[in-house]
Amino acid sequence: MQIFRIFLLVFCFASGESIFAQTNDSDGVIMSDKIVAVAETIPAFSCHGKGISEFIVDNLNYPKSAIKNGIVAKIIVDFVVDTLGRVSNVISKDDGNARLQALVDEAIRVLKLSSTYWSSGYSNGKKVRMRMRIPITFKLE
Repeated sequence: MQIFRIFLLVFCFASGESIFAQTNDSDGVIMSDKIVAVAETIPAFSCHGKGISEFIVDNLNYPKSAIKNGIVAKIIVDFVVDTLGRVSNVISKDDGNARLQALVDEAIRVLKLSSTYWSSGYSNGKKVRMRMRIPITFKLE
């Protein structure tokens, strides 16, 4: 059995572009139309005193198929934290890459799992929807 360790390099940062979305979310909550790339206060993560890095390490499972095939990669996941602190629009540029798909699916699953632990970002004293990015490195040892 191969021993592995998940190395996690987590840096949250804006992707540098503004995107327009609908004014109501799936629960009917009125949202700002704009997803911002820069805010005065970026969304913060806290889960029982843990930061996002520790949360990901605790909840991420290295896919068995990737272990078996010796697949290592850095999966970059983009997502939006809305005005209620919920995670949405979770995507990866590597989605659709058959070789990396198991890693992409796992990275996206864990980011979606983090949804209830974010606080929203603020700009000009108002809550804003903000695009975030987290790279997750899967590495076997």
